[in-house]
Amino acid sequence: MTGGLIATLLGFRISDLTEGLEAAGPGAPLLFVFVGVAAMSLMTPKTMVSLAAGALFGTTIGCVVMLFTAVAAAATNYSIGRYWIAPKKPIERQNGQSPTNKGDASWLDAVKQLASEAGFGLHLMIRLSPIPTTIISYSMGAARARFSPYVIAAAVAVIPQWLYVHSAALASET
Repeated sequence: MTGGLIATLLGFRISDLTEGLEAAGPGAPLLFVFVGVAAMSLMTPKTMVSLAAGALFGTTIGCVVMLFTAVAAAATNYSIGRYWIAPKKPIERQNGQSPTNKGDASWLDAVKQLASEAGFGLHLMIRLSPIPTTIISYSMGAARARFSPYVIAAAVAVIPQWLYVHSAALASET
């Protein structure tokens, strides 16, 4: 949001970005997906990316672009959580010691077990909660949740975002 305010104060107009994307030609949606994934990996809210997709591409193409962007971001952030954030060894065995507080370890084990056994319904419920999707993605990867139900839920959870895509498409027409 601060970036948008600074850009506006510096004289940036959405039409400048639209012209730049038109110059990119048919590769513009693909470019948007890569930029959107990077933005969502850096904690940019999915709603902001959805609004940008609608303003830049309209409703139909914007919804398709947003679907690909959200699923690619979910998969990317899941992978970051799984391979870079998750501990390589169980918590109890790190440093060859038991955790100082057994209650914390058992709670963490319960969360990991729930995530690893979660199906589509639980993943969808979590994706539709007010928790930022980047945190959900990193957490599910770190907890080693099953990938298929997770990514399918991520795709279905994009549907409410299409309202933002459509709203921005309508607003950019005026």
